[in-house]
Order: sequence, then C-alpha cells, then structure tokens
Amino acid sequence: MNLKPLDIRRDVSINHAYFETSLPSPPHLEILVVRFSGTSGFGCANDSDAIYMDAMVRAGIAAFDSVGVILDLREMGYEWGDMMLCPFAAGSRYYVDSDLPVVAVVSDRNRKGLKSLMADEAGIDPTTVLFDTMDAALAHLDLLHNAGKNQT
Repeated sequence: MNLKPLDIRRDVSINHAYFETSLPSPPHLEILVVRFSGTSGFGCANDSDAIYMDAMVRAGIAAFDSVGVILDLREMGYEWGDMMLCPFAAGSRYYVDSDLPVVAVVSDRNRKGLKSLMADEAGIDPTTVLFDTMDAALAHLDLLHNAGKNQT
C-alpha cells in the first residue's frame, strides 16, 4: 500500500482563527466567531478557499459549544465564486431539528461580491446574513435566538 500525504491547506490563500463571544441577552450563550483573512481566488480559483473555510467553520462548530456563528470576513478579499456559499451553510443540518445560524461581518474588501452572491445566486436577502459590524451581527443572532426560544 502506498499512502500519499494530504494537506487541507493545498491551494488555499486564506487563514483562519477562532474566537468566542456571548449573546447580549441572558443567559449569555456562546457564539463562535471564525475570522478569515487573506484574498480569496476569483471564480473557480475560489473553490479551494471556500472548501477550506467551510471545513474550518464545521470544525469550530464541532469543537466549541455555540448557539450561532459569526464569520468575521473584514480582513478577507472576495469578488466572485459560488463556492463561497459553503461556509454560510456550515450550520445547516447541524442540529436534528434546526440549523445553527451563520452570519457574516463584511467590509469594503468583499461586500459587493458577497451581496451579489447572496441575492443573485442564493436568493437570500443579504441584510439577513451580512452585517457591517460585529455588534450588528451579534444583535441579529441574539434576536434569532430569542425568537426561537418563544416558539413552540
């Protein structure tokens, strides 16, 4: 048998780091923040970056007990590439009966491309997943969490 080593970072131009914050409302449950930096490839050259990002978000979800995820994309360049939807879907089907919400904080380095991706490719209202500040993203997750608590 010949084993060939694999490297999950092959062809990846993105770096990541994990952080944690708490929802503003009691009982102040934990939110996973995954910060990505670097410049993602254009079009198909984005595929390796998006797959890597998806894997790192899923690893963070598995490793840390959180009720939501914020993708901190302020330091990441992105223009176009449909695979970038993958990290946003990392919370899908995480729980048996519901999804783990995933939102993002964007910047001028990626806002235009991500808004287009959400609206044109995914049919998602960008204002429900893309935010300009960490506080706005956290407030949205807090609202989603509290709305979920009140549903029967």
